[in-house]
Amino acid sequence: MVYKNRSFDEEPIGASFALVRHGNGRDWWAVLRKQDGLAYRSVLLHRDSVVQVVQSTMPLPDLTGLSFNNCFAANTSPFEASMDGSMLLDVHGFGSAKLMAFDRCSGEVSLLDTFATGVSTMFVTSDGTVDTSAIFAYQFSPSGRYLYGAGYAEFAQWDLEAPDIGASKVTLGGVPWALDDEMNVLDSRGGFTAFALGPDGKIYNLERTAHSVIEHPDEKGAACGLCLAADNAPISCLGLGVPYYLFSGKHPNFRLGALEGSGCDTILSSVQPPVGDNSGYSISASPTVASGQVEVNITLPGYGGGNAEIQVVDMLGRVLHRHRLPPYAYLHILEVGGWPPGLYNVVLLENGRARASARLVVGR
Repeated sequence: MVYKNRSFDEEPIGASFALVRHGNGRDWWAVLRKQDGLAYRSVLLHRDSVVQVVQSTMPLPDLTGLSFNNCFAANTSPFEASMDGSMLLDVHGFGSAKLMAFDRCSGEVSLLDTFATGVSTMFVTSDGTVDTSAIFAYQFSPSGRYLYGAGYAEFAQWDLEAPDIGASKVTLGGVPWALDDEMNVLDSRGGFTAFALGPDGKIYNLERTAHSVIEHPDEKGAACGLCLAADNAPISCLGLGVPYYLFSGKHPNFRLGALEGSGCDTILSSVQPPVGDNSGYSISASPTVASGQVEVNITLPGYGGGNAEIQVVDMLGRVLHRHRLPPYAYLHILEVGGWPPGLYNVVLLENGRARASARLVVGR
């Protein structure tokens, strides 16, 4: 953040926008959606200055003359970017979505596909009425292969590499009922909000005390490991066991680097290259002396490969723990409470090659 509450664009937009790093790995595109969802405006920000504005239009029918539900969904639903910044996902009317490509160099938005995400009929037990619900909160898996969605009636997954994306839909869970302060299930809808990809590679959907988690988002169908809060109450899917009030936040991928071999790095930056070792690899373990939980944080030159692994090695060279990080994950939690006291090496590997290490002392 350079300034707070500094205006950079005054044209009317829809309720949501996306932020994606420019291909130079330093500047930012703010991708704004027109209220009718038929046009997008990419505003390139270099620190506090607007240096470029790119207009893109969608070859789709106008929804403004259709039902209130269509107009409301197209204007108010969250608008998501994939972790590598190459794809955008937006709602296109009630029960429909559009998948778009985004060029991190030029800022152009282009249509890839539209597909039905479904309209579900659900029974609301509190007043005995029947209502319909559509998916309107989405998130890409770390690799960009799968898309997840939530509505008042269901959690679902789509395979974005399938010949027919709409037909690839897998319903993962039922109604995400809200929970009260003691995490008891209520007969009211609303136990979800915007998805957020965590630093550990999991996808979180947190709404007050309803904490739902997708453990393995790059796995197909049930293997993704959805823990739906309403199905696991009163125990939290976060393993906390206490009724924390939490909310998923929409955050851009701050660790998205420059496009390799890209010719689009044409904007000067005040960011200076690091002095000394420029390998781009590091690993830390905190606290360095521990008897319970240890937070391991890694730094990589690029986070999209999914080839990073953490190993914990004792002084005899035995590997006591292995963990492969999903694409764009950089955080892993170790539980060392049952480990023998002593000195350990926490090693970062990529493609099987050791890149960095840190020391960890386990005490009683």
